[in-house]
Amino acid sequence: MTTNATAFDDISDPGAYKDWQLDFTNELEAGETVSLGTVVFTIVTTGLGFKIDGSGDTNPPSLDVGTSKMITFWTSVDVSNRSEPEFEGEGIWVIGTVAFTSTPQGRVYERSFKINFKQR
Repeated sequence: MTTNATAFDDISDPGAYKDWQLDFTNELEAGETVSLGTVVFTIVTTGLGFKIDGSGDTNPPSLDVGTSKMITFWTSVDVSNRSEPEFEGEGIWVIGTVAFTSTPQGRVYERSFKINFKQR
């Protein structure tokens, strides 16, 4: 398990379609921004139908309007997996990563995050 992952405080119900925001304001230099065209999400925890919406979907990842230093993304669980027993009780932590290249510096960033999915 990744120990330095950003852990979201909120919990996501497996039946919900939810948005999250990763904030890189304190990591990027002045004038450095996220280049949305290079953003790649990867789900490390597999097998339970976890999805991050991306290009071609109705809600692709987006950037904050002001500074382009925060990435908003949406998660969901496939309908056929929403009643899996792993979501009961304490739920299951889903681990993912986001990678992108900054503009104009061209530095590559990769960060881990985790979200707790459990039945409400």
